[in-house]
Amino acid sequence: MKVIFINRGISFYRGGGENFDLNIALSLKNLGCEIEFITGKSLVGSIKYPVEDFKTIYLTSPYLRDLSQKIKKGSGYINLLDRKIFASKVLDYLKRINETVVLQVCSIPEIVEIKRYKNFPVVIFFPGPPWKGDYEKIKLFDKVITHGDTLNFIKENIRKDAIDIPPGVDTEVFKKMKSNIREKYKLEEKKVLIFTGRLVPIKNISFLIQSMKKLSSEYVLLIVGDGPMKNALKKEVEKEKLNEKIIFTGYIPQSQLPFYYSSADIFVFSSFYDNFPNSVLEAMACELPIIAPSVGGIPMIIENGINGYLYNPGNIEEFIEKVEFFIKNNNLREKTGKTNRKKIIKNYNWMESAKKLKTVYEKIL
Repeated sequence: MKVIFINRGISFYRGGGENFDLNIALSLKNLGCEIEFITGKSLVGSIKYPVEDFKTIYLTSPYLRDLSQKIKKGSGYINLLDRKIFASKVLDYLKRINETVVLQVCSIPEIVEIKRYKNFPVVIFFPGPPWKGDYEKIKLFDKVITHGDTLNFIKENIRKDAIDIPPGVDTEVFKKMKSNIREKYKLEEKKVLIFTGRLVPIKNISFLIQSMKKLSSEYVLLIVGDGPMKNALKKEVEKEKLNEKIIFTGYIPQSQLPFYYSSADIFVFSSFYDNFPNSVLEAMACELPIIAPSVGGIPMIIENGINGYLYNPGNIEEFIEKVEFFIKNNNLREKTGKTNRKKIIKNYNWMESAKKLKTVYEKIL
């Protein structure tokens, strides 16, 4: 069985949808599937994040997503234009394929138009809720896969037959380990909070920055990741005179992330919305307690007071109360971390998700 993954952004950044595709593709490969990727390539410059484990077709087209993250008006139209340009290039490529393949598409409903030319089974994956204007296209796909809060949304509004394919965590990679990150950043005596993820508006990282103003000088926040908001966030930190309390590490490869998680006391999250954040699962696998807002699919992962704490979005006082409570209770913090790892091992396994997805493919071939 040959599966072609179509993911627009995987060579430009690594968010939840990109990491989902890469990890489940690797497990499908281990199950005997032949895997190929189609992704974008910038008009200028080199490929930022090459896809190393699979044959990959890079199609040149403008990449406008980062631009859309920086403007307040018209961002949806920019994203749509970017998507349509890329989709037209993908369709031209697919029309030349003469063998039977399964198409696994990440959030590009226009790809369903290939059915006018080829009898390929086409499955679409949504890492977050789709736009209303895409609903009719989504109904034309052979299957829709997703997870978390988005699964409920799609079942209620578009496709009752949407299939739950949960993400996984490689617990051989993501585990608590000896780390020199505290020594690297001179944090030996500090209480370390960590955030990992894309630096984009929806992550609401300004909330964490403003929260750090009210925490004592013994606290430090590691912001691990990259994205179009990086410079603006750094300026905010400088303006608030928080350079000693907030450290931007930049992009860190997945293989190195466990060292950063293992250096921290608590994983903190602040998104306005998040469907089912991979970074929360990774932190749990590394035995960290979680403090996160009660939004999207996060309450499906975190049981308040059991394996972390949920706070009302935007409530800095409540957030700080939860942070200080965990810091003061070392035994509870450690116990919560161990509970989290057990939960990940039991419920979030890439191979099991890949087996379920392969069965979906076999039924539509």
